[in-house]
Amino acid sequence: MSQRIFVVLFVGLFITQILSGCTWFSDDEEEKYGKGFDETDLSAPKVPSYSPHQEIDMPDVNESQLPPGFSYNLNWALGDVYARWGGFIRISCENTGENDIFVYRYGIEINWSFPSEWIYEEKNVLIPKDEEKELGLVYVEAPDVAGDYSYNIIISLLVKDNELLEKHGIESWYDNRTTHGKENILHVESLEDAEDIEIIHNTKSYYDKLKKRVDFENAEVQAQVSKLIAPYPGDYNIYQVLAIFDFIRDDLTYISDPAGRDYWAFCSDTLNRGGGDCEDFSILFSSMVGAIGGTTRAYLTETHAFPALYIGDESTKNEILDAIRLFYGTDPKFVVFEEENDHWLAADPAGSLYMGGLPADAEPALISEDPLHFGFNFEDTTEIHIIDIVG
Repeated sequence: MSQRIFVVLFVGLFITQILSGCTWFSDDEEEKYGKGFDETDLSAPKVPSYSPHQEIDMPDVNESQLPPGFSYNLNWALGDVYARWGGFIRISCENTGENDIFVYRYGIEINWSFPSEWIYEEKNVLIPKDEEKELGLVYVEAPDVAGDYSYNIIISLLVKDNELLEKHGIESWYDNRTTHGKENILHVESLEDAEDIEIIHNTKSYYDKLKKRVDFENAEVQAQVSKLIAPYPGDYNIYQVLAIFDFIRDDLTYISDPAGRDYWAFCSDTLNRGGGDCEDFSILFSSMVGAIGGTTRAYLTETHAFPALYIGDESTKNEILDAIRLFYGTDPKFVVFEEENDHWLAADPAGSLYMGGLPADAEPALISEDPLHFGFNFEDTTEIHIIDIVG
């Protein structure tokens, strides 16, 4: 697969990303700084030798099978798509009929060329009747020109004749091939030039505030983590981290602070109320990853907060990113921050469809045309505070 990794070098000034409405900064220029990490604190996740998912084979098709009845609903989330950068769509399917269905291809057809372009993934997903399952992510390659384009969701599936199986014990599948959903409009955003943003490490007020709220030893955090990582045994590994990220993204609700307040919840409080805002998700993610031996940071912009995961040197970084591609079944772009030989992967469950994607309310930005090189702009932000999470 092609390598879609975008590295930001921190050398006094840098360029990066965010979500709005969460965080604010003091005007006090005399702040002291927290200790932060030393090299012994840094732990990168391992990559297990086993596959993160159990693969299922495609059933044999009965060429003489008459078409059984079936019905389904497709649901999808389409993130912002930028010219020359692209974006992502996340698709799920609900089986509303009486027969099981088996999806073997899903994606998007976009009419920005003639003939129109199919962008899809091939992955086998069995969906019994009355169930809904996520199909997966699809990276949407974008044209060079911003504008509005029409698109359709596409899905290829088999249909099982459940009545034939129940009455006669015969399993028979009909190939419905590819169907197209209704037409929708995709707006492709233009790229802006990159802006410089000041980077400040371990400002004491934020350092102390996070240190009080992140708790690697919390019993409720550890109980939840134990359930999440059970399918991915072994030492601290990247599949365990991805399970934690997806839990926060999918199972918790984004809950804004009351008007006029900037409340940062303790990790167990976010679990107990079933949600929180960007700071709360950052605190919970860092607590859960710390509970299994990982290392994280928090990135605080003037409107947002998101965590990042330590993924080691160049060698371990590439191995970990390949494992994430395998986990999500697609070839995503990654936002990786680099300091000397240390690499940190953005992990924003409040804003990204997958771990390693753009933090919320951030925009890719053009640094250079030749070679083509991207950075990131942040809404209403002139400085970013990076806080090492020491628990």
